[in-house]
Amino acid sequence: MTGTTWTDTGAATVGAVPPTAATSNAIQSISQIATMSSPYIKVRAFRAGSFTTAAAAFSTIPLDTIQYNNGPSSILGSDGMIHVPVAGYYAVSGVFMSATTESTNTTVATILSKNGSNNGESIYGDQVNIIGIEGSPSSSVSGLMYLTTTDTLSLMVWTQVALTPYKIASANFISIVGPF
Repeated sequence: MTGTTWTDTGAATVGAVPPTAATSNAIQSISQIATMSSPYIKVRAFRAGSFTTAAAAFSTIPLDTIQYNNGPSSILGSDGMIHVPVAGYYAVSGVFMSATTESTNTTVATILSKNGSNNGESIYGDQVNIIGIEGSPSSSVSGLMYLTTTDTLSLMVWTQVALTPYKIASANFISIVGPF
Protein backbone atom coordinates (compact mmCIF):
# COMPACT_ATOMS: atom_id res chain seq x y z
CA MET A 1 0.00 0.00 0.00
CA THR A 2 2.91 2.31 -0.71
CA GLY A 3 1.82 5.89 -1.25
CA THR A 4 -1.60 5.38 0.32
CA THR A 5 -2.56 7.00 3.59
CA TRP A 6 -5.61 5.79 5.51
CA THR A 7 -7.51 8.59 7.14
CA ASP A 8 -10.48 8.60 9.50
CA THR A 9 -12.88 11.06 7.91
CA GLY A 10 -14.97 11.31 11.06
CA ALA A 11 -17.82 9.61 9.22
CA ALA A 12 -18.72 5.95 9.40
CA THR A 13 -16.35 5.07 6.56
CA VAL A 14 -12.57 5.00 6.35
CA GLY A 15 -10.94 5.29 2.93
CA ALA A 16 -7.74 5.84 1.00
CA VAL A 17 -6.76 9.39 0.15
CA PRO A 18 -3.65 10.79 -1.50
CA PRO A 19 -1.21 12.40 0.95
CA THR A 20 -1.86 16.09 1.57
CA ALA A 21 -0.31 18.65 3.85
CA ALA A 22 -2.68 17.42 6.57
CA THR A 23 -1.83 13.73 6.16
CA SER A 24 1.77 13.77 4.94
CA ASN A 25 3.08 13.02 8.44
CA ALA A 26 1.04 9.81 8.68
CA ILE A 27 2.90 6.52 8.80
CA GLN A 28 2.62 4.88 5.38
CA SER A 29 4.55 1.68 6.10
CA ILE A 30 5.87 -0.27 9.07
CA SER A 31 9.46 0.36 7.91
CA GLN A 32 8.96 4.07 8.61
CA ILE A 33 8.68 3.41 12.35
CA ALA A 34 12.45 2.84 12.60
CA THR A 35 13.14 6.34 11.25
CA MET A 36 10.39 8.22 13.11
CA SER A 37 11.60 11.32 14.89
CA SER A 38 10.27 13.65 17.55
CA PRO A 39 7.54 13.90 18.75
CA TYR A 40 7.24 10.14 18.17
CA ILE A 41 8.55 7.91 20.93
CA LYS A 42 9.89 4.39 20.59
CA VAL A 43 10.35 2.71 23.95
CA ARG A 44 10.86 -0.80 25.25
CA ALA A 45 11.00 -1.35 29.01
CA PHE A 46 11.27 -4.68 30.83
CA ARG A 47 11.55 -6.30 34.26
CA ALA A 48 15.16 -7.15 35.17
CA GLY A 49 14.74 -7.48 38.94
CA SER A 50 13.33 -10.39 40.92
CA PHE A 51 9.56 -10.64 41.16
CA THR A 52 6.91 -13.28 41.85
CA THR A 53 3.29 -13.04 40.76
CA ALA A 54 0.40 -13.59 43.11
CA ALA A 55 -1.52 -16.87 42.78
CA ALA A 56 -5.06 -16.69 41.36
CA ALA A 57 -4.93 -12.90 41.07
CA PHE A 58 -3.80 -10.04 38.87
CA SER A 59 -0.24 -8.80 39.43
CA THR A 60 1.27 -5.66 37.96
CA ILE A 61 4.77 -6.38 36.65
CA PRO A 62 6.78 -3.32 37.76
CA LEU A 63 9.13 -2.51 34.89
CA ASP A 64 12.58 -1.39 36.00
CA THR A 65 14.87 -1.23 32.96
CA ILE A 66 14.78 0.67 29.67
CA GLN A 67 16.13 -1.33 26.74
CA TYR A 68 15.77 1.57 24.30
CA ASN A 69 14.16 4.97 24.47
CA ASN A 70 14.23 7.98 22.19
CA GLY A 71 11.80 9.86 24.45
CA PRO A 72 12.29 11.59 27.78
CA SER A 73 14.05 9.70 30.55
CA SER A 74 10.94 10.12 32.70
CA ILE A 75 8.90 7.82 30.42
CA LEU A 76 9.45 4.94 32.86
CA GLY A 77 8.25 6.17 36.23
CA SER A 78 9.50 5.06 39.62
CA ASP A 79 6.14 3.23 39.86
CA GLY A 80 7.31 0.80 37.11
CA MET A 81 4.73 2.16 34.65
CA ILE A 82 5.02 4.00 31.34
CA HIS A 83 4.14 7.73 31.35
CA VAL A 84 3.81 9.26 27.86
CA PRO A 85 4.95 12.85 27.23
CA VAL A 86 2.36 13.60 24.51
CA ALA A 87 -1.33 12.62 24.32
CA GLY A 88 -2.37 10.45 21.38
CA TYR A 89 -2.86 6.96 20.05
CA TYR A 90 0.01 4.55 20.70
CA ALA A 91 0.80 1.09 19.33
CA VAL A 92 1.47 -0.96 22.45
CA SER A 93 2.53 -4.55 23.06
CA GLY A 94 3.50 -6.59 26.07
CA VAL A 95 4.72 -10.08 26.97
CA PHE A 96 4.80 -12.10 30.17
CA MET A 97 7.07 -15.16 30.19
CA SER A 98 7.57 -17.30 33.26
CA ALA A 99 10.95 -18.68 34.26
CA THR A 100 9.07 -21.12 36.48
CA THR A 101 8.56 -24.50 34.82
CA GLU A 102 5.08 -25.61 35.65
CA SER A 103 4.11 -29.29 35.62
CA THR A 104 0.54 -28.85 36.80
CA ASN A 105 -2.47 -27.37 35.10
CA THR A 106 -2.14 -23.58 35.08
CA THR A 107 -3.46 -20.51 33.30
CA VAL A 108 -1.73 -17.24 32.40
CA ALA A 109 -3.35 -14.13 30.85
CA THR A 110 -1.89 -10.67 30.16
CA ILE A 111 -3.40 -7.18 30.12
CA LEU A 112 -1.95 -3.85 29.05
CA SER A 113 -3.51 -1.78 31.76
CA LYS A 114 -4.45 1.86 31.42
CA ASN A 115 -4.19 3.60 34.80
CA GLY A 116 -3.43 0.49 36.83
CA SER A 117 -6.64 -1.49 36.59
CA ASN A 118 -8.22 -4.11 34.37
CA ASN A 119 -11.00 -1.75 33.29
CA GLY A 120 -12.72 -1.37 29.92
CA GLU A 121 -9.94 0.88 28.60
CA SER A 122 -7.31 -1.84 29.02
CA ILE A 123 -6.29 -4.29 26.29
CA TYR A 124 -6.66 -7.99 27.05
CA GLY A 125 -4.17 -10.48 25.61
CA ASP A 126 -4.28 -14.18 25.06
CA GLN A 127 -5.05 -16.65 27.81
CA VAL A 128 -2.72 -19.63 27.81
CA ASN A 129 -3.66 -22.86 29.56
CA ILE A 130 -0.99 -25.44 30.36
CA ILE A 131 -2.85 -28.69 30.92
CA GLY A 132 -1.06 -31.85 31.98
CA ILE A 133 2.28 -30.94 30.37
CA GLU A 134 5.44 -29.33 31.64
CA GLY A 135 6.37 -25.91 30.36
CA SER A 136 7.03 -22.24 31.04
CA PRO A 137 3.74 -20.37 30.69
CA SER A 138 3.71 -17.16 28.66
CA SER A 139 1.14 -14.76 27.23
CA SER A 140 1.24 -11.73 24.96
CA VAL A 141 -0.95 -8.71 24.19
CA SER A 142 -0.95 -5.89 21.65
CA GLY A 143 -3.22 -3.15 20.41
CA LEU A 144 -3.80 0.55 19.95
CA MET A 145 -4.48 2.67 23.02
CA TYR A 146 -5.23 6.36 23.52
CA LEU A 147 -3.10 7.77 26.34
CA THR A 148 -2.92 11.27 27.81
CA THR A 149 -0.02 12.74 29.76
CA THR A 150 -1.79 11.87 33.03
CA ASP A 151 -2.40 8.20 32.10
CA THR A 152 -0.14 5.28 32.96
CA LEU A 153 0.48 2.08 31.01
CA SER A 154 1.43 -1.11 32.83
CA LEU A 155 1.75 -4.82 32.18
CA MET A 156 -0.59 -6.93 34.30
CA VAL A 157 -0.76 -10.70 34.41
CA TRP A 158 -3.22 -13.15 35.92
CA THR A 159 -1.62 -16.42 36.95
CA GLN A 160 -3.29 -19.42 38.49
CA VAL A 161 -0.19 -20.20 40.55
CA ALA A 162 2.66 -17.96 41.74
CA LEU A 163 5.23 -17.63 38.95
CA THR A 164 8.64 -15.98 38.66
CA PRO A 165 9.18 -14.07 35.40
CA TYR A 166 12.31 -14.29 33.27
CA LYS A 167 14.61 -11.33 33.94
CA ILE A 168 15.64 -10.63 30.33
CA ALA A 169 14.73 -7.95 27.78
CA SER A 170 12.87 -10.34 25.46
CA ALA A 171 10.42 -11.31 28.20
CA ASN A 172 8.17 -9.34 30.57
CA PHE A 173 8.21 -6.10 28.63
CA ILE A 174 6.14 -3.30 27.17
CA SER A 175 6.93 -1.75 23.79
CA ILE A 176 5.25 1.51 22.83
CA VAL A 177 5.42 3.58 19.63
CA GLY A 178 3.55 6.80 18.89
CA PRO A 179 1.64 8.97 19.12
CA PHE A 180 -0.20 8.53 15.84
